[in-house]
Amino acid sequence: MIGTGWPRALANHANQAYHRQRNDAKTFSQNDISDATQQAKAYPNIKSLRLSTPPQVTLQGAEDVARKLGWVVVKVSASELRIEATSTSMLFGFKDDIVVRVRESETFY
Repeated sequence: MIGTGWPRALANHANQAYHRQRNDAKTFSQNDISDATQQAKAYPNIKSLRLSTPPQVTLQGAEDVARKLGWVVVKVSASELRIEATSTSMLFGFKDDIVVRVRESETFY
């Protein structure tokens, strides 16, 4: 059974994680690390995908997935092969900005 203190404990955990992330961001900017390295360290589960579909098809598929995930798609630029969206967390209502970029590659996997 969950006691009445669980919302406070969850809020404290979220607050600590937020400040830890802010401190990590300060450390990154002070250390002259490339943006790609910073992102890989902060978000190790976010990686590029190499697909064999044409860029426009990939962009449409990414937009479909974004909408199914409940993201608010703010802008889709077919000419720039980019999607801009926002995701809102269920518990605290935090908003995260998301950008999906599609690039054409000469090599298909």
